Amino acid sequence: MTRLALLAVFALVLHACAGGTGSEADQDGGGGTDAGSADAGGSDAGGSIEDAGTDAGPAKPATTDYFIVHGDGLGEAAAQYAAYREETGFKTEVHALSDLVADPTSASELAGVLHTVLAEAREKLDEKRELFLLVLGDAPATGGTTDGTIPAAVCESNLGECVTDNVYADLDGDALPDLAVGRVPAATAEDALSYLQKLRTHESTYKTGLWNRRIALYTGQGGFGDEIDSFIEYMVMKALSEMNHSFDVIGAYDNPNSPYYYMPFESKVVDLFNDGSILTVYIGHGYSEGMTGLSVEQLGQIHCSTRLPVALFFACSTGEYANPEVSIAEAIVLKPDGAVASMGASGISHPYGNAVLSYEMQRAAMNSKPDTVGEVILKMKRQSMEHTDEFREIVDEFAVTSGVPKEEQELTRRQHVDLYNLFGDPAAAMNYPRRNCDLTPGAGGSMASGKVTVSAKTTGFASGKAYVTLEANRDKIIHEPAPVDPDNPDEKTVQENWKKAVDKVVVGKEVAVSGGVFETDLEVPAGLPEGKYFIKVYADDGATDCYGSTEAP
Repeated sequence: MTRLALLAVFALVLHACAGGTGSEADQDGGGGTDAGSADAGGSDAGGSIEDAGTDAGPAKPATTDYFIVHGDGLGEAAAQYAAYREETGFKTEVHALSDLVADPTSASELAGVLHTVLAEAREKLDEKRELFLLVLGDAPATGGTTDGTIPAAVCESNLGECVTDNVYADLDGDALPDLAVGRVPAATAEDALSYLQKLRTHESTYKTGLWNRRIALYTGQGGFGDEIDSFIEYMVMKALSEMNHSFDVIGAYDNPNSPYYYMPFESKVVDLFNDGSILTVYIGHGYSEGMTGLSVEQLGQIHCSTRLPVALFFACSTGEYANPEVSIAEAIVLKPDGAVASMGASGISHPYGNAVLSYEMQRAAMNSKPDTVGEVILKMKRQSMEHTDEFREIVDEFAVTSGVPKEEQELTRRQHVDLYNLFGDPAAAMNYPRRNCDLTPGAGGSMASGKVTVSAKTTGFASGKAYVTLEANRDKIIHEPAPVDPDNPDEKTVQENWKKAVDKVVVGKEVAVSGGVFETDLEVPAGLPEGKYFIKVYADDGATDCYGSTEAP
């Protein structure tokens, strides 16, 4: 990937929430594409990706690896959470806030006690196992009641007020989390148990389908002017075209000049949630009750019946959880058929910090593919401070030109570690496709010959069906869109153009899996644009599935 392409990826995020909040009408956040969040350095070469996991749960450890601290009035709910996690292979321990501290509003007092308990458990725990902390209770608003609450710590931020739970996971005082922490922001036993029921459903019900390899992305218009916005979109597509093609990525860009534009935009955002995905990601401006394309008032339209996504909002204030009003990141987790987990900023975020975190989230979720949401966020935060590569170097260089000098960059990244908080159970399963397909392309042909033979082995099941496709690279639009007047766009034409833009399939087939294998020929149509093409496969037997991809020969 070229440095110019990487620079364009950062430029996409640069204008996301550059300081101010406001109403939804004010939000003109991140430029967007339908291309993906999968980490470069995935597994297209060689035909398969790392093992996506198995259906078997982990063996229960000899020492505690899952802690719960709960607010007053939530003791019975906490006991049910603990019992459920024992069923899923964890060894649990429950602590009431009032048993740990004298002052129920003191985050520093609570952190000191928890650090002692958690550090002792960390010493005893096998290093291959992660440690989890569930904070069960809402954060008390200023001047509000402490019933059903757990305090949040005040952040140190150059951008304004914020609160964090990161302090509870920082065992060694370096401001980085040492364990996976998440908060269920429920002030009542009813809300706490409602979320637990949703969590049980998410982890016990797995519906096979292409949504299990899907990433959904929606963004606001850049606002730099037509020429610059179009160039950023083009370069972002070029950069993201080199990322892991085992995942489908679909999205919408709120820019009438783009073929990825959709109107009404809010309707497409709701569809992205309801159609199912592993992750649903937003980049752009935000405020406590919403962002471009989605607000708390619209949540009644969201019904994630296919599968529950993890919703990640890289935007200002979307996770302000110590206010009397419920933020959108909290609301979508408390909604029974909303996201199984979410993440948002508890105050004003900075484009540089957002760029780093969103990139490291992609590396954590799509490359490392940890089993749980909490581990994704833990990796994201630690990698934001500990990892560097060509992309990160470009981000740092560009940050200097946008007002963040080198000597301030580490502090900005560290503040964003605190600023972003996870809502939901940190041990919630990511639910990637269950297995990998062992894919062997080109056994009987090539793109040049006009036919590609694809053969594959499935793991975990012997019979079923496979969906095999030859697809264009993410930067290619292979179905020509119709002209649109951006100043007066026709809704029907815009919608048809969006369908053409996101459809990268050149040819696809559904074939039978028998004896754990399948083989098929893909006829390559004449006149395709030059460039890379990929063979992708998703196979299932109705209960379990596998996926994979490789570059077409």
